[in-house]
Amino acid sequence: MLIAAFRVTVTVLLLVALGACGEDRPERASTVESSDGVENEQGRADDGEQAEAPADPAGEQLTEEQIQAALLTIEDLPSGWTKEASEEDDESEDTIDPARCQEVLDALDEGTGDPAVDGEADFSKGGPFGTFLNVTLSTYDEEVDEDAVQNISDAFTECPEFTTTDAAGEVSDVTVSPVSFANLGDQTLAVRMEFASSEFTIQVNVAYVVIGHNVLAFLLGGVAGSDAAELEDLAGQAVDKLESTTS
Repeated sequence: MLIAAFRVTVTVLLLVALGACGEDRPERASTVESSDGVENEQGRADDGEQAEAPADPAGEQLTEEQIQAALLTIEDLPSGWTKEASEEDDESEDTIDPARCQEVLDALDEGTGDPAVDGEADFSKGGPFGTFLNVTLSTYDEEVDEDAVQNISDAFTECPEFTTTDAAGEVSDVTVSPVSFANLGDQTLAVRMEFASSEFTIQVNVAYVVIGHNVLAFLLGGVAGSDAAELEDLAGQAVDKLESTTS
């Protein structure tokens, strides 16, 4: 299924290096560099009050119980959303063309580690061709490296367009474009991805919020596309819930 394949591709491409966090906290999220004539898709307005840094306990390593308590639930979402069963990820690796993009994205894998504990929640609205929301919360033994999201942003800037071929031979064209988004944690990455196959095209806004030992990851989109401002609101709500869970 294309949506499942998309989720696997995006998850694989976010490969988190571990290390110590720095002191400087940017006000806006990292994203890919914009091509000439291409405007950023907007989250909330850039002007006005910026998002505050989460409280320190939200960055401490989490237990499995805390992760389950901090994940968004159907009760946290506006009317119209439905809870979906989370699908198991396919462990097979996609082939990426051109080869230079395979090398660039593979390089992100160096020095990465698996999370100590993670949890996931899936939701949808509008039926099979509506909108899906995937939220994962992962905690690591070490604090996430201060350059983690910028490294991913740089990789996508170097390879904003590439083709993936999965184990079944399904070919999909991937296009990555910039999104304006608040920094909701120590670091935040936000991009818009278009994932086109012979069946249909999915447009998804992707955000990763790093807080100390923890990473909140969000995918919001579908055939009809998605709203970056809606994702920013949902991500902010998830960060608030993580803070309340750990306070």
